[in-house]
Amino acid sequence: MKIESNSTWVMAGDSITACQRDVSNPDNLGIGYVSFVDGLLTACYPAHRIRMFNRGVPGDTVRELKARWQTDVLDLQLDFCTLKNE
Repeated sequence: MKIESNSTWVMAGDSITACQRDVSNPDNLGIGYVSFVDGLLTACYPAHRIRMFNRGVPGDTVRELKARWQTDVLDLQLDFCTLKNE
């Protein structure tokens, strides 16, 4: 996988993705795997200036994610997305 400079990454899902994310702060990554991946990418590719977004919502179902897909994911004009929802 080629990691592009100035790319936008969005990780969407439920509580596993959110992992104590402050949903009132759109830049908050929480303390889970999203924050870990962001730190790893920043350490390995500091000049790439990758923009990471956590769009996990605790208790969310696929139906609820579908309802917010446009605003939480597509409107961010992403280059890469992960989806974790049980």
